Amino acid sequence: MTNKQLESLLRKLSMNKNRPTRELLIDDKRDLSANRVCRNYFDGIAALQEELWDVLWLDYDLGVGCYTGQDVLTWLESNLKHLPLAITCISSSDHYRTLMQEKANAMLIAAQQNKAT
Repeated sequence: MTNKQLESLLRKLSMNKNRPTRELLIDDKRDLSANRVCRNYFDGIAALQEELWDVLWLDYDLGVGCYTGQDVLTWLESNLKHLPLAITCISSSDHYRTLMQEKANAMLIAAQQNKAT
């Protein structure tokens, strides 16, 4: 999802006065303005299971351990009912950010097409 698409989605969500936009950050280091911040894979998966998020900010490197942001996306592929409305990959690595964003976009598009049918 491009920044322009994300901004458009956030504007649409903010127009819904009945419910504030819910943002989840899964990143071992960054501090962004989000309703909830998870510093590792396990806490991130738990947060995704607990509620439906509007926006997921996702890093590739989730600290020490064998799980990455790519693993979060793989989990979401198998658990589409927890798929946020928007996913923005924020890795400092252009390579991993691009790979993850392509996978996230494909999931989001497929989910929208499934809703339309």
